[in-house]
Amino acid sequence: MEAIQTTALGKRAVNREIWSLIIPLVLENALQIFAGLVTAAMVGRLLSADISAQGISGRLVNIVWCLFKGIGLGATVIVAGHWSTGENQRCRHTIEQTYLAVLPISFACVALTVFFPHAILRFFTSDQQILQAAVHYIRVACWSFPFTAIILTNTAAFNGQGNTKTPMLISGFFNIVNIVAGYLLIFGGLGLRGMGLLGAAWGTLISQAAGAALGLLLLYAPGGLYGLTKRLKKRLQIDWDELKAVFSVGIPAAFESLFWQFSAVLLSKMILTYGSDTFAAYQLGLQIEMFCDVLSGGFIIAATTLATKAITRCDPSLYKTYYRQLMKMATFVLTWGTVVLIAGSGVFMRLLTDKQAIQDIGARYVFLMGFCQLPQVLNKVFGGFIRAAGHKKMPMIVAGAGIWGIRVPLGILVTWVLHVDITWLWIAFLLDNMIRLVINLVYFRRKRVIEAASKPILDGAAL
Repeated sequence: MEAIQTTALGKRAVNREIWSLIIPLVLENALQIFAGLVTAAMVGRLLSADISAQGISGRLVNIVWCLFKGIGLGATVIVAGHWSTGENQRCRHTIEQTYLAVLPISFACVALTVFFPHAILRFFTSDQQILQAAVHYIRVACWSFPFTAIILTNTAAFNGQGNTKTPMLISGFFNIVNIVAGYLLIFGGLGLRGMGLLGAAWGTLISQAAGAALGLLLLYAPGGLYGLTKRLKKRLQIDWDELKAVFSVGIPAAFESLFWQFSAVLLSKMILTYGSDTFAAYQLGLQIEMFCDVLSGGFIIAATTLATKAITRCDPSLYKTYYRQLMKMATFVLTWGTVVLIAGSGVFMRLLTDKQAIQDIGARYVFLMGFCQLPQVLNKVFGGFIRAAGHKKMPMIVAGAGIWGIRVPLGILVTWVLHVDITWLWIAFLLDNMIRLVINLVYFRRKRVIEAASKPILDGAAL
């Protein structure tokens, strides 16, 4: 009886630890989505060319964001390992090495965007009015890339040490700045002249700079996570071994997200062949789906961080408990998300548009995407544990196989070859998620990833 009670208490403690990580991450994602919706609503009051220009510029911004988000995830894994063994100074060293890596990359991205905006944006559109507006927008917004890199590295510093609340507060701060600055600069007010679309670009730049500054302050100010140091020169020397460790995890993680970003452009072209109503329904359906994705967003960070902690401590019991509890929580949470999307698909679309044709198409999309929610979040949990276990490239390989081996080829077949109803494209999306789940499950069992904390090196860790 005593053994059972101890186990139960252990599970309750693990559950509290998991929720303490996930809830701030969920709120952080929700804040970002809310700020994005508000900004989109403000830009939506401008000319249609301005709306489209921000949309295609946003694709480029998202690609750069995915790159630094992936590198930040790599830094999170390394920091979590150092933190678990009490090597606090090595946590700081990892983050400072990451700054040294991402800042030159971010300025290279700025240079390419400033000097070659037409060549980059022409890939998305050939409409000269939209292209010209997008060029003006992106030449301002691209200067936020270094600040984005800093924000995501700062986030890795906190998340790696199990602190997801501080990044949530930082996110809330710079998203509020983005809304306020965006409104004043787009429409004018408090003595400022309205700048239209350029105001939105300046609002993005100002908010990202504010978020980066606040994060650095919380890290390095006296009493902060890292405090001040007099050994700044030594700390700025490049440690190639540390960077190799960060990038060996971060680059595959970045490509895992970039696969989706690149495919989204191609899929948009496919959907546009069905007409503007279908594309509008797809865009509105994505907005609805994003609210459920907020729930699942925290699971990948929690899985990666906690699995790394247990592996570093060589604690197989803790590792297995983390895995089982995360799987139970993910299944419970996203089952409700599935029910909400399936049962409320028509209601959600009626809230977003009064056009019957768009409602009908969008409702079918939301209904089918409801069945995707559980496989999506389970894939994130599997990916976090597989990555932490040393199989660094495998989540990227699975994502690439699903998107470019299933979703895109089936999309081409359905839209450009067979010209069948758009519903078959939504079914291809669902099939992609289901097959990825099967691949992850088979790999997880065949490579005995559940035993990772019991082994110093896993067979197949090179993946």
